[in-house]
Amino acid sequence: MNTKEKHPVFTTDRLTLRPWQQEDAPWLYSLAQDPEIGPLCGWKPHESEQESRQVIDILRQPGTWCVTLRDTGEILGAISLFWQSRWQRNDGSRERELGFWIGRRYWGKGYIPEAAEVLLEEAFRQGTDRVWCGHLDFNRNSARVQEKLGFQYVLTCPGTNSFYPAARDVVNVLTNKQWERRKQPA
Repeated sequence: MNTKEKHPVFTTDRLTLRPWQQEDAPWLYSLAQDPEIGPLCGWKPHESEQESRQVIDILRQPGTWCVTLRDTGEILGAISLFWQSRWQRNDGSRERELGFWIGRRYWGKGYIPEAAEVLLEEAFRQGTDRVWCGHLDFNRNSARVQEKLGFQYVLTCPGTNSFYPAARDVVNVLTNKQWERRKQPA
């Protein structure tokens, strides 16, 4: 990780997490036009490369990274770790919220858990107490990522996704203590 940058770059064995750039619009569009991606996250599929270019202005904020293959630079999706959480307890804890999506052709390859690991490690190193993450009740892929990372179930609540109004939100949390225990050898 390069900590001197305002928006740090992270690398793993297979991935680079870097800030989004306007030049990424064609790749973003190729992934985000898929009707299986956006609605699961609460946004409509992109209808044009120009729309993707506009969305990149939002994705460029600190706390959101473009997930790419380290060797080729191919864009796989996005991952975010924000200081504000929808489920924050407001008990003085330092809390964050993890969010992610990945192009369908990259599902099942372990890329998002790998990307999330490096962000979670950094967040807990910086003193974060809890990280929240949620998924729609029927989204087994997202649930599996959160299970792999050690997130624990907290509650199920009425859904907030306008594309799936009958779906419920499943809320999970990972604490610093859980993270440290998970990393200890068995």
